[in-house]
Amino acid sequence: MSAKNIILIILVGIIVAAIVLFSIQENQKPKEKIDLKLRLKVGQHHEMKLTNVYEVVQTYKDKMAKYNSKTDQVVGLDVGAVDTNGTMNIVFYYKSVALDANVSGRTIKYDSTKPPVETNDIYIKAISDVTAAVIASKFSVKVSPTGDRGEIKGFEAVLKKMEPKIKKEIIEEINDPNFNEKTLTVIAKKMLDNEVNARISFYKHFLGSIESDTKEMLGNIFIKYPCRTVTAGNKWYDKTQLNIYSMPVDANLTYILKGKENDIVYVDSISDVDMHKKLKVVEVNAREKISKYISGVHLAKNSLDFNTGLLRKSEAMIKFTGLQYVETDKTALSNFSANLKSVRPNMNIPITISGSAIIEMIK
Repeated sequence: MSAKNIILIILVGIIVAAIVLFSIQENQKPKEKIDLKLRLKVGQHHEMKLTNVYEVVQTYKDKMAKYNSKTDQVVGLDVGAVDTNGTMNIVFYYKSVALDANVSGRTIKYDSTKPPVETNDIYIKAISDVTAAVIASKFSVKVSPTGDRGEIKGFEAVLKKMEPKIKKEIIEEINDPNFNEKTLTVIAKKMLDNEVNARISFYKHFLGSIESDTKEMLGNIFIKYPCRTVTAGNKWYDKTQLNIYSMPVDANLTYILKGKENDIVYVDSISDVDMHKKLKVVEVNAREKISKYISGVHLAKNSLDFNTGLLRKSEAMIKFTGLQYVETDKTALSNFSANLKSVRPNMNIPITISGSAIIEMIK
């Protein structure tokens, strides 16, 4: 072997040894301890843009029904006060909401930035009226430095504010120029009140869905932080509730600290839902009882501002499967019709739900 080749082999060996030594030293370096906390100050204002895309597929025998939806929302956050223990009172409000959905060929569209569209569809009108009332309202929630949240305040007042408008619309629907509420008989007034209450009860269903979605949204914006310092690779755990296909379900939540670059902290989160195939009743009416069970995961990659602890961006993917069981109440139906031939049988309807969710701080 020539002297030149021997020198080359020695040089390669030195380089390899240096790389190995550097890697060992890097691995032996103590990992940075990070104290994750929400540190917002009075008067701070932020805005979040949320985009959710979902597809729900139901199958029964040889039939398939699809539900596709996309929602875009902008939410404002104001820090109203900070207690001595660091708990922040957050005032939040929806600045805009846009919905584009297709339910088995039926299109539902709503955009709060555009004038309302006249419609005879009671569902589209309910979505429009309730969403407009929510946008006109402000809500508040207390959030601790570790992300623990109190009860949301403000939703209980939304329907109260809608009552005068609902009553006015019902009176207009009567279409009687001589109608005078002041001269109504006791019976007629009671009938009017019953109609108003029935309309409010109908709208309450849509408001409840928005409230559940709002709770989930706040859980995604205000991440739960550990009570200790953490380093890259550390995990911490929490429990949360997701609103899946109009059904609140409990989820086990795992956070994983991926790392920190400059003032940006990266955290992955995994929300695991498993109802163990135990049906949960979600609706009971005169015709039938509807129950569901769901299982699956919600995976998110989050980037956070270390100085404020507030979410900067979250990109999530969801995948759930489950079952919807429809149990027909023939006894109740017999009170309305003697012909039971049209009653649909009990049905097991498999469900798959997939989608994505993006939250981004825009201000």
